[in-house]
Order: sequence, then structure tokens, then C-alpha cells
Amino acid sequence: CRDADVLVERTVFAGSVGYAGAGIAVTGGRFEMRASIVRDAIALGSPGAGLFASDTEISLDRCAFERNEVLGSREGGGIALQTSTLVARDTAFIRNKSEVGAGLDVGSGSTATLDGCIFDGNRSQFAGAAVSSVAGSAVIRDTVVGGNDSDGQSSGSIIEGFGRLERCTVFGNVAGSPAVAGGFDVVASSAWRNLPSDVTTTGAVRDSLIGTLDAASEIVGVLQSDPRFWGTSELT
Repeated sequence: CRDADVLVERTVFAGSVGYAGAGIAVTGGRFEMRASIVRDAIALGSPGAGLFASDTEISLDRCAFERNEVLGSREGGGIALQTSTLVARDTAFIRNKSEVGAGLDVGSGSTATLDGCIFDGNRSQFAGAAVSSVAGSAVIRDTVVGGNDSDGQSSGSIIEGFGRLERCTVFGNVAGSPAVAGGFDVVASSAWRNLPSDVTTTGAVRDSLIGTLDAASEIVGVLQSDPRFWGTSELT
């Protein structure tokens, strides 16, 4: 759709093959989707297999993006944003694939705010198996990120770019570099049992439980250890 205000409810988009936005493509206007699923879309050498948005305000509530894939060297298996804003609540990104930003790619001039979401089983070749906001920014709250894979590439990560993680859990992901990388602030969150390590950031890490913290611009109230081995003294 183009330059329109659209509301989609209780709808399943499945099995489409195309280019940018093989599942859903929107340009301009406002796009709102509730209680809907986008699955098994394949984008041929173009960004955003599940959903591609350009110059658009996107709102998602209780949606799922499952098994969407970009074939070729492009981004956003689940969603790709360009000069757009995204607000997503209680939305799942499951087993999407692309070279970068397999779950969600926040592109140039774009912002994303995620609350209560799940990223599970997404797979990228390089940065951001779950989320890439290298060219944009993302605020991620109360979200679970687990079981994602960046194919073990040396530049691969699970969450990469700029933004803020708040009250999030990043657990059991496999990457070629730390699971959370770039310029994210990490606040009141836990990151542990990620391979090869958990967090390196030019941002701040505060009031968080981190298994391995390689670098941060500011470290305040951080407990560094594997929670499986916490003793009573560490919990009081």
C-alpha cells in the first residue's frame, strides 16, 4: 500500500514470493496491524521479506513474523525499515533469515520501539541475527532474545547498532562476536550463556547481570558471573 492509513486485524499472510516486502510492502502513511501473522515469505535479493516499510509509521500489536527469508545480500528477514518508525508490542520474531538484521533491520533514518517482544531462532550471516540498528536506533524493553545464530561469522552479532536495552533477557545465542555489540545502553537486563561472549558496547551498562562484559563506556551496579553459580553472598 502507498500513502494510506491501513488497519489489519486477525489476518494471516503466508507463502508469498517477491521483492522488497514480499509479505507486506508499505510506503508512506500509517500501517497498523493487530493479532496477525506474516510467515514463509521469500524476498529475492531485496530487503524485508516479511514486511518492508519506507517513510511509514508502523504499529504492531500481538503479531508474529515467522520463517521469512531474504535470499541474497540484503537485510530484514522479518522486517526492514527505511526512514520509518516502528512501535511493536507483544510481537514475536521467529526463525527469520537474512544476511543482516534477520529479525528486524532498523535502517537509515529509522527508529524502533519494542515492548514485550520475543526473538527466537533467527539467523543472519553477519550483524544482528535478532536486531540490527547500525544505521538507525532501537529501544527494546521487556523482551526475550534467545536461540538466535549469526552463523559464527567473526563480525556476526545478535543485537548490534545503537539504542537501549531495558529489562531484557539475552540468553543462549550463538554469534561470532559478543551477542550485544555496538553502542547500546544496557539497563536492568541480563545477558549470559551467549557464545562467544555476552556484551561489548560503547554505551553504558547499569544494574544488569552480565556473564562476560568485554567493554563499556560506563559500568554501574553490574554483577558479572553465570547465574547458575551465584552464591548466597552474591544475591544479598
